[in-house]
Amino acid sequence: MKILIASDTHGNLVALSHVLSFGKIQGVEAIIHCGDWCDGQAVKTILKVDIPLYAVMGNCDEAHKEEVWEVLQGATEKNQNLLETELDNRKIAIAHQPEKISSHIQSGKFDAIFHGHLHMSASVKATGNTLIVNPGALGSTPKPSFAIYDTKTNTAELIEIPTL
Repeated sequence: MKILIASDTHGNLVALSHVLSFGKIQGVEAIIHCGDWCDGQAVKTILKVDIPLYAVMGNCDEAHKEEVWEVLQGATEKNQNLLETELDNRKIAIAHQPEKISSHIQSGKFDAIFHGHLHMSASVKATGNTLIVNPGALGSTPKPSFAIYDTKTNTAELIEIPTL
């Protein structure tokens, strides 16, 4: 199963639409968003593609918390801070800020952990058997990026979006 991993949209609907189109072409079966939507429009944009959405909120979302949370009610699974779920027999944790997942990394009970918040530090690394992915940011960054996660191999590929 291929899963699109995005974070820190910050209202950049152009980049988000580009990423969603790429995901559809790649045949992704789920979308994970690691927070910092900044308004409900980005959530609505993802929900329109009719692919299951697993999402958390980020620190930027505090300004529009009620709006974002209300629209996120259409997500398959959501949590305000930390979401633990299972997809294709992989145990997954999702948070916005990396400090919220440190104990989850050390526990060793997750196959993959996804987080955002660090706009210029997109990365894929492993600690023990746990894959840790920061897909980078789609908004408020000179280097927009996202990731595609493959549950079969428990690997992720970072993809940078060229800017014009």
